[in-house]
Amino acid sequence: MNRHMKIEMTPDSQLTTQPVNRGSLPLASATTIFVGSFLFFQIQPVIAHYILPWFGGTLALWTTCMLFFQVLLLAGYGYAHFIQ
Repeated sequence: MNRHMKIEMTPDSQLTTQPVNRGSLPLASATTIFVGSFLFFQIQPVIAHYILPWFGGTLALWTTCMLFFQVLLLAGYGYAHFIQ
C-alpha cells in the first residue's frame, strides 16, 4: 500500500483508499519556517536592547549579543537537521 493513501470506511462497510493531497504540505512548512524566522529576527534586537544596559551597552557587547543569537539560530537549524 502506498504510504500517501488515506484509508476510509464507507457507510456500506467497505474500505476505500484515497490519495492524500500532499501539495500544500511544502507551502505550509515554508510558511511556518518563514514566520518563525521573521519573529525570531524581530525579537532578537528587542531583547538585546533591553538587556544590554545591564552589562554596559558598548558596541562590542552589542556585537557579541548579535553573534550569540546568530549562533543559537544556527544551532537550532543544525539540531532540526540532525533529528530529521
